[in-house]
Amino acid sequence: MEELHCDNLERKIGSGIRTALENNEFQLFYQPKVKSENGEIAGVEALIRWQSSEFGNVSPSLFIPIVEKNGLIIELTEWVMMTACRQMKSWREEGVRIEKVAVNISAVLFHYHDLIGMVERVLKETKLSPSMLELEITETGLMENIENAILTLENLQKMGVSIALDDFGTGISSLTYLKELPLNTSKIDKSFIDGIPINEKDTAIMETILKLAENLDLTVVAEGVEEAEQVEFLKRKTCHYIQGYFFGRPLPPDEVKQLYGEKQASDFIIVTN
Repeated sequence: MEELHCDNLERKIGSGIRTALENNEFQLFYQPKVKSENGEIAGVEALIRWQSSEFGNVSPSLFIPIVEKNGLIIELTEWVMMTACRQMKSWREEGVRIEKVAVNISAVLFHYHDLIGMVERVLKETKLSPSMLELEITETGLMENIENAILTLENLQKMGVSIALDDFGTGISSLTYLKELPLNTSKIDKSFIDGIPINEKDTAIMETILKLAENLDLTVVAEGVEEAEQVEFLKRKTCHYIQGYFFGRPLPPDEVKQLYGEKQASDFIIVTN
């Protein structure tokens, strides 16, 4: 990996991305989201992994900013969306009744005039119901052209696709635009999860966020959950879905199917007093 620290990093990674797409070096892993009320696996988030023939294992935190800058994020996103939807269709046909697959959408895509066309192409080719696809967005970048972002999200929702706001609470304008953005789900950032229920301030913030989401009729996902005490708290406060290492790390497709078959609700339920 030392080669990745040289001055021509961006050129090497950019060239490597194209090679990786051609040579099928990318793979999607899927992290479960479970229902807090009964522990059932309700959905998964698709997360890209790159095992490069030249560089070895390359972290998304390294290559995603580069592909966002050089424009390859459009091609890469369509690959991720197509692969995730095909996998979701395959699972459903095999009896794995996962409700939704979530795909992360870079803010760069909101400056791309054919994002809606991309989604339409993917759904048509994979024959996946739009209701089974969720797009996760972050506030960063949306604010640069909020009117266009709102219009795009509204059109996606009209297609039947769900919209989730990722890392909720970390952007300075979230509360300002929350009432205007057409959203179905808010994903609470891990930074708010880590301190509950021991840290009083974190607990108070979490309770406020959950109440706000309830008043706005938003589904809530808590991400980054790692401790049983956190699960117990979130269940008591009626957080709808939970995601994190407590329930499972990102897994390849076959292991997701196995997990779904082996671990049903009774395996995940956390008994609260």
